Amino acid sequence: MACRSKDYGRLSENYAKNVLIAKGFKILESNFRTKFGEIDIIAKKKSKTYFVEVKSRNNLKKGYPQESVDRKKLFKIVKAIQYYNLIHNIDERNERIIIFSLLINDDEIIKDEIIDTSYSDF
Repeated sequence: MACRSKDYGRLSENYAKNVLIAKGFKILESNFRTKFGEIDIIAKKKSKTYFVEVKSRNNLKKGYPQESVDRKKLFKIVKAIQYYNLIHNIDERNERIIIFSLLINDDEIIKDEIIDTSYSDF
């Protein structure tokens, strides 16, 4: 039975967390919600804080998952990060946004990719 959209999101985020942990990240928080939007995963590795946007698709009809993170979406993520930094008193010079992209077929992850992005233009 194929997953529904919400199930894909939960599967994708759990998978992303497990991969990040295996790569030495410490998960600080999941699904941090603000009026600007949600940050899927907040993780730390060494002295950097990573804000992770998880995107998954079960086909490529609309392009690769990471292609859905456009300038408008990044702007919302940056606003949510600024709020997170404000309430947690975090030095924003040591942070990155990464996109965790997943292709899913028949409830199985067939490809994952971590894309490190810079948002200094915002």
